[in-house]
Amino acid sequence: MRIMSKDTIWTNCKRPSDRIFDVLSGKRKLEDEDKAIQSACRIYIYQGACSVLSLPDIDMRRRALAKLPPLIRPNIETEINRLWKDRKNDNSTRPANANGNAKRQGALPLFD
Repeated sequence: MRIMSKDTIWTNCKRPSDRIFDVLSGKRKLEDEDKAIQSACRIYIYQGACSVLSLPDIDMRRRALAKLPPLIRPNIETEINRLWKDRKNDNSTRPANANGNAKRQGALPLFD
């Protein structure tokens, strides 16, 4: 049995991990990749959005967004808006605190 190196299989095309890296580093648009690569990138986009939302104030969140590569920034902004709306809508289902008010969670809105 002949043992092949790990790079032998990828001689005529780019490795999927390299394609994911290219999307996340802003070298390629997410929309230009096939569905499998887009799906693999979603978790990293989600994690990036959560990292931005975890920052304590709006100025820090805006600075963090400004540092992102321009091709991936709209995807992270869309995910941030989705997460923010979910958190905002979820407040009505949270248990009340001692004052009878619903508990609020999450950061301030990203965009004013």
